[in-house]
Amino acid sequence: MKLRECLKDKKGVAKVSITILILIGVIFSIFFVSGVFGVEDGEIIIPEGFSEDHQFGMMANDPHHDSEITVTPSIVPQTTGVTFTAHVENTGNDADIHEFRVYENDEFFNFVCNNVTGWFPPSVGHTTINGTIYKYCQWNAQPGNEIGPGETEDFTFDADTPDTECCRKWFMETRDPEGTYIFHEPEICVDTTDPETTKSFSPEGTYKIDGEE
Repeated sequence: MKLRECLKDKKGVAKVSITILILIGVIFSIFFVSGVFGVEDGEIIIPEGFSEDHQFGMMANDPHHDSEITVTPSIVPQTTGVTFTAHVENTGNDADIHEFRVYENDEFFNFVCNNVTGWFPPSVGHTTINGTIYKYCQWNAQPGNEIGPGETEDFTFDADTPDTECCRKWFMETRDPEGTYIFHEPEICVDTTDPETTKSFSPEGTYKIDGEE
């Protein structure tokens, strides 16, 4: 009798488990169709949190680029006008970079972008990402001046630094003609700490500071 009851219980659990799995499958199907998981039409990869203008529009089989960005100087003094250089490298294999954007960090001031030879003068625009409005500069390559695989280009912009010490992220992106965006967040750090110096004297009565010869 107990054996029959045990079997009945197991069959009941199995039925419930199958029902739950079916429901989970239906829910996942609805989410994928609606794009909740960042997949549109089963092919385009779109990260959550970005507006339509900032979709990472990579088709599964399309050529696309990859990129690396280095910003110098990365450590700067407070309340100082600085010219920054964003060194952009195309590290992909099969697509050019034809557009580059720098988004202003709102703790800096007097943000201005400079011309680059072979690229159209940078345009200024505004967009919304995660509910925040950002001002940005956008450079577009003139024909024949795109950043090809293995190539680099330098973009410069000016900004006045904040008065408080902190490392702050700057949002940047590269784009190729296939519509693929690559996002970067390099940091620029403001250093307000006074330098520590040491003074040493020689037997002759002369002195030097730190590592002076």
